[in-house]
Amino acid sequence: MESLFTYLALALDTLPEAGRIMLLCGLLAVALYGLARVNGTGGLDLLYRKGALVALIAVPALVYVTHLQMPVHADDVVPLRTAIPTYVTYGFVVVWLLGAVWFAVGLYRTWKNTLTRIPTVENAAALADKAGMPARVEHWCRRLNLHTRVVLVPGGADSAWHTFTGLNKVVVVVPAASLNWPVGVVDVMLLQQLAQVKQRSWPWLLFARWVRVLYWPMPWVAEIVRQLEYLLVEPALSLAASAYRDPEGWRRDLRQYQQRSNTLAPVPNRVLHMTLPGAIEPETAAQSDDGDDPASFEQGWARTKLRLRDKYASPYEQAYWLIAVASVAVGMATTLTIVKKPPEFEPEFLQDKWRDGMVRRIREFDEPAPKNAVSNKEPPRTVVSGVEQEVGE
Repeated sequence: MESLFTYLALALDTLPEAGRIMLLCGLLAVALYGLARVNGTGGLDLLYRKGALVALIAVPALVYVTHLQMPVHADDVVPLRTAIPTYVTYGFVVVWLLGAVWFAVGLYRTWKNTLTRIPTVENAAALADKAGMPARVEHWCRRLNLHTRVVLVPGGADSAWHTFTGLNKVVVVVPAASLNWPVGVVDVMLLQQLAQVKQRSWPWLLFARWVRVLYWPMPWVAEIVRQLEYLLVEPALSLAASAYRDPEGWRRDLRQYQQRSNTLAPVPNRVLHMTLPGAIEPETAAQSDDGDDPASFEQGWARTKLRLRDKYASPYEQAYWLIAVASVAVGMATTLTIVKKPPEFEPEFLQDKWRDGMVRRIREFDEPAPKNAVSNKEPPRTVVSGVEQEVGE
């Protein structure tokens, strides 16, 4: 195992820093996508994909800024001297830069195209006010505790969609036919968009698109982004349904809204603005109570596992540990470097001469004195009335 790390560190030392960062990004994207394929369902899906996209930017940036390296100690190891990895790395960097610029320009054009698709209907505010939509928007904004400025624009669309035109300004485009819809159907339409605004779905979508631009050579990152775009709508629907405070009325009005939306003409090239991923029919069929049905048994077992997971584990904690383990493992594997092993420490006694001399003196004092030896010790003295006298006088 030690030799494996040594050879891996020797190979990584032949790469420049840009090559290490590109290798780190590639392996991290593969690891995060692999974990996304095997993790659970429910809230963990959305949390994990948000955290994975943040990690794809934060981890390489942290390694690049801190120049993080994991030393591998070795002695008598000859480093590899070759310039081929450097040339290959710079070639990949040039290709990546050209592709990133190309896709960034395409994303910018898509965003501008989205802004130009906002209908400029004359007296749009008057039309919306006539239908009572601004009052409904204010009501649902108070219900959702949303303090963002919302501008309603009626126009041709098969369903409502929204986009941010500023830090605190959102434009919601609603179908022109919705001016004549019942109040309940209008409330369902507005609640879906306002719930997405509350959960910052559009900024997350824009951030995910920029991550896809930076990781354009890796199709699995684009797959994570595509999954995120679909999953962003689900919690918004749950939030909208809870804010409606009428489950039966919500299902009825949602069904009517979907039926009316399906009769409208679709808007072509909807790329960047947030819309629902198709019609989502409310659950109307009663679940079978037959315990012998394999499908019902598997569904019940899956629901049981989800309840146990939600009871004993936090989705935030699960997503954090999955991303942390993948980031640490990939970071350690791509930052190895060879460091010369220091000499082994051999403890030595200090002041050997002093030790030898002290041992000899101890031995001399331990030896008994000869009988005829003259003692150099003076007799003990005592003090009597301020005058020293020898003992025995």
